[in-house]
Amino acid sequence: MSTQVATVAPSLIGNVYALLRQRQRSLVKRGKANPAMAMLALTAVLYFWLGRMRAKKGPPRGKAVPHLKTNLFMIDVAFTYVRARANGEELKFVQDLSKQGLTITTEFVGHCLILAFEPSSVQHILVKNFENYPKGPAFHRAFSPFMGTGIFNADGAAWKNQRALARPHFQVTEYKGAAHIETQINQVCGIVDKAIANGDVIDVQDLWSRYTIDTATGFLFGNCVNALDVPQQKFVSAFNYTQKVCGWKIRLCEYQNLFPAPSFPQKVKDMDEVLLPIVDQAIAKEMNRRVGAGGADDEEHKHDNLLQHFLNSVDENGKPFDRIYLRDMLMNFLLAGRDTSTNLLTFMFYNLGKNPDVMERVREEIFSVDAEEFDPDRWGPERVKMVRPFMFFPFHAGPRICLGQNFAYNQAMNTMTRMLQRYTWKVIDGFVPKPESDITMYSRNGMHIIFDEYKD
Repeated sequence: MSTQVATVAPSLIGNVYALLRQRQRSLVKRGKANPAMAMLALTAVLYFWLGRMRAKKGPPRGKAVPHLKTNLFMIDVAFTYVRARANGEELKFVQDLSKQGLTITTEFVGHCLILAFEPSSVQHILVKNFENYPKGPAFHRAFSPFMGTGIFNADGAAWKNQRALARPHFQVTEYKGAAHIETQINQVCGIVDKAIANGDVIDVQDLWSRYTIDTATGFLFGNCVNALDVPQQKFVSAFNYTQKVCGWKIRLCEYQNLFPAPSFPQKVKDMDEVLLPIVDQAIAKEMNRRVGAGGADDEEHKHDNLLQHFLNSVDENGKPFDRIYLRDMLMNFLLAGRDTSTNLLTFMFYNLGKNPDVMERVREEIFSVDAEEFDPDRWGPERVKMVRPFMFFPFHAGPRICLGQNFAYNQAMNTMTRMLQRYTWKVIDGFVPKPESDITMYSRNGMHIIFDEYKD
């Protein structure tokens, strides 16, 4: 049965898709729909038809967990999701789904989808039954042009080897990237000082995005890409675009090629034009180092940054890493080093800006005379007890737990301390962020903040 589906489905898909495109053009020509909405509606029909075909031919399934309440075979939920995303209410959409159950399942386009909100279900997936939940073919296909065979797009031996190699470099004692953080914080302060002088509003999401990409590249490569110097840098623009495309592709599973992304290959090329020369220069530098090797000082610099660390290591087959493998590795760790820290700083500034009393309490913690004393009440122990394991896991969990969590904590605390020492801020009147997710959650309309000098 599976062989028959494999040989027949491609021609059926092609024929039906061609008919839908013809119908789309007819509707648009007659003025009854705009191109985007017509394509969205007709693609939904295609998805529904393919899903029904797959469901009939697929193997019988076991007993399911509670089923998502839906009409019209998930089309109503899909429409609600598209509308919520368009209106900047994606987070509310997910929260509403959780009210139907903390672990629910549904069928969509022939796929079994499981939504897990229950902490014990999350623990089961990430820890207790980790080997049963690999990234899988659909994930690999969606992210391969962007992340290649890097750690976040790898399973099995390749993933284990990359993680084992990278782990020592992320130990707190080896954070030689601290100097880069200090340099970039000084640059941020310069940008904020200029905005205060001019009375300008700052989109801190853009600011922290450029800041974290500079700190991450400094730590990973030894040299940053200087995103803070150029607000609309081509590398940053390409990085953002490819994430958005990959986020949609993974949602579409095996039908991801239906997502229109004509600029995607060029955006990947734009990033490679920055990363590959860095890799090539590092390889050449390492070759020169080996030719003139000698002395303990020379050995000491073999692991100054993650790129050099990998250049002095071998893959799971005992062979040196080639330039494409190194490019993939850097892209993956760059993704990890930028987005989550950007979002943390962005929403932290928003919440403190909306709650000046809390900002002052945080500032008091920093300048308090007993700041170095152990005071458990300071951290609200009663509330901490209410947080169940796997209810909140910002650094993932289990075998894939984030290697750079200590670096992220370091960066966030140093950044916030420096900013609170020099500035106070508030969210501009009437601004409401619109949370949206691609790979991580961010604010679709930025985060608009007004800064002022802090006067004690």
